[in-house]
Amino acid sequence: MVTPSGDNNIDKSANKMGKWAKYNKGFQHSWLKDPIFEKWIEEVKGDANKAYCKLCKSELRAHKADLKKHSDSVKHKQNMSKISSKQNLKTMDYFTGDKVTRLELQVSAYIACHSSIRSIDHLCDILKKDMPCSSSSENIRLHRTKCTAIIKKVLSPDIKDSAFSLIIDESTDIACIKHLCVCVRYYSSLHNKIVSQFLGLIPVTSTTAEALHQHIKDYFQEIGVDLNKCFAIATDGAQNLCGCHHSVYMLMKKDIPNLILLKCTCHSLNLACSHASEEMPSCIDYILRETYNWFHRSALRREDYMKIYKLIHDGKDPLQLIPLSGTRWLARSNSVKRFLDQWDALKTHFQFAASSCDKYVSRELYSMYSDHKNELYLTFLRPILNDFERINLLFQREEADHCSLLRELECFTLVMVRRVLLSNYVKLEVDLNMSSIFLPLKNVDFGYEFTSLVSSKKQANLISEQELHDVK
Repeated sequence: MVTPSGDNNIDKSANKMGKWAKYNKGFQHSWLKDPIFEKWIEEVKGDANKAYCKLCKSELRAHKADLKKHSDSVKHKQNMSKISSKQNLKTMDYFTGDKVTRLELQVSAYIACHSSIRSIDHLCDILKKDMPCSSSSENIRLHRTKCTAIIKKVLSPDIKDSAFSLIIDESTDIACIKHLCVCVRYYSSLHNKIVSQFLGLIPVTSTTAEALHQHIKDYFQEIGVDLNKCFAIATDGAQNLCGCHHSVYMLMKKDIPNLILLKCTCHSLNLACSHASEEMPSCIDYILRETYNWFHRSALRREDYMKIYKLIHDGKDPLQLIPLSGTRWLARSNSVKRFLDQWDALKTHFQFAASSCDKYVSRELYSMYSDHKNELYLTFLRPILNDFERINLLFQREEADHCSLLRELECFTLVMVRRVLLSNYVKLEVDLNMSSIFLPLKNVDFGYEFTSLVSSKKQANLISEQELHDVK
């Protein structure tokens, strides 16, 4: 029987494949510890049949013979000679070294704090050429590769096996990319004290509790830090981070049963202030927001207002108006102060603007500035917001006595409730749902500034008793 020629070709091609055709070869993790491969080999994620050369930036078949052949190539040997001549940063004593190494450490720390790593290439050239009087700057050899290594291996937090607390917060940058900021607080054996340091910035897409928890686990696994060493977590109070039912805190608590939750006091104070401000008439926020927008992008309107303000205040320049902000804690207090300080000048400006241009906003704002009730509202808010700002700043100090902070917060709370409650019920724990514990309206403490302004306006017949009752 004669075999067709096509079958002969199939048999020949099968013979050429050899004995390796029946074996399924893949990446071997033992190669990562092999002296021949360990400095340059890397696993290709998602493809077990390939290996990656970090020096040549090329993918190879995960066959040991192919890897050995690649290691003998001219290009690979040239790249190996470059890294072999570099000093290992782990063995360099940067904190007790000579002037050159200390200068490299200082410059790297500056780059990490204030600039992008790419800029070190130009900065290093400037130090070497334009500072000839310093021998340290002449001998410095620092570019982005070495600078990155110093930041990662020398300046990075020395957590090691230490217990630590975790500080996390999510934010969106100007490019509309979400990030999860991770900071740690731990005892540093190097500095012999408790330190707080920035650990990393994790780009995220979804901000659900499961997604953020997985990002945190993957990041700590990547940097080689045991997440189970975390004993506390601090957040800003967002539900997805510290909610009592389903949050990052609750998911971490499954692996760390004794995990402690700390909510940011500054955030809590800001939320209390913001929610209380929502009880005020909506026209208050409208005045602050639309007045700022009126001047924000118009140089001509700014110039007209400057002339009016200088005329009223003996040639002095006005301070910049501050807009309301949902993220800047102290913005509301500063905004109210600036608007009250410039109230008469703003009212005069919008009076001229309403008569000279056909803009609905200008007429509406002039009407609001002419309403004395709005000035009374802002006058009532100013001292209260000042107290919130003072307490908030106390909690933002880097070094503070915790016992003193607690006393200040308790005192601030008692002062607030003493304004509206009967003296028998002025205490930290009180049920505000009981209407019988509140002072009569005529006995409520509205503040000295508010009372003085009301008195002056009543004497000038600028406000009636009914309008005053509406304000209160």
